[in-house]
This record gives sequence, C-alpha cells and structure tokens, in this order.
Amino acid sequence: MLHKKFLAIALLLTLASSGFADGTRSHYKGRWTSESTGHSGPMRAIVTPRPDGQYDARFVGRFLVVIPFTYKTTLTPVACDDCGVAVTANKKLGPILGSYQMNGGIDTNQFQATFQAGKDSGNFQMQRVR
Repeated sequence: MLHKKFLAIALLLTLASSGFADGTRSHYKGRWTSESTGHSGPMRAIVTPRPDGQYDARFVGRFLVVIPFTYKTTLTPVACDDCGVAVTANKKLGPILGSYQMNGGIDTNQFQATFQAGKDSGNFQMQRVR
C-alpha cells in the first residue's frame, strides 16, 4: 500500500516538473519511421492531460506520401527514471492490423516512442511546437 502511494506521489512530481500538470494541450510535429519496411512520413500529435493522470492523444500523419491516417488513444504514465514522463499505449486496430503497442517518453520539448502494429515496428520522433 505504501509503495502505491509513493509511486503516485513520484508520478505527480514528475508530471509537475515536466510541464504537463497545468492541464494544457501539447502539440508535437515530426516523423514516424517503420524499421520493418523502411517507410516513413510526417506525423503530428496533440497530447492532453486528463484529471485521472492519463493523457488523451490524437495522432495524424501520412503513409506513402498521400495516404492520411489518424487515430486516438489513451497514454498511460509508467514509472521512469529521469525521462520526463514515460508513457505506454495499447489499442486494437481490427482483425487485419492486429494491435498497436507504443512505449515512449515525453518531456517539455519532445515526444519519442517505439511502436509495434501487427508485423510492423518502428519509432517516431516529434518536437513540441506549442
């Protein structure tokens, strides 16, 4: 029980020091890259803190230069040493694409993560634009 309280306090302190505790949206812009196929493209994200300590995230990007994609997911903070806010997300994409899993880190200037979706895996790197 004490361990859970300590973890909750440490997580709140991390959120406060990272600049996300004020409840404002953070906008990011960058690129995603598939390590499996070599494809890459532009991507943006809007990350909004929720009262329960999680984040709503909306990702928008392009695949093969002209094919747009967008998805929403919930980012869940996890324990982390000196990395801003470490987050994870899981989302079912349907029977063809399988499940999406993402692990990353957010700080006051950037959002970086690795992802796995079906047989594809890769990463994205974005800079905070506001």
